[in-house]
Amino acid sequence: MRSVSRMDVEIYTFLKKKHNIKQEVKKMAYSERELLARIVQCEAGGERGQPV
Repeated sequence: MRSVSRMDVEIYTFLKKKHNIKQEVKKMAYSERELLARIVQCEAGGERGQPV
């Protein structure tokens, strides 16, 4: 059985952080419809940081 090196731990930690960042971006992502609605609302002068 192979022992776990420090490099293995660092790679695992890096990949886990990268995965977590991707999950956060997916949570924040707008659909095309939501994004278009926000752009139209902003152009109409109604953007106040409120959900669409």
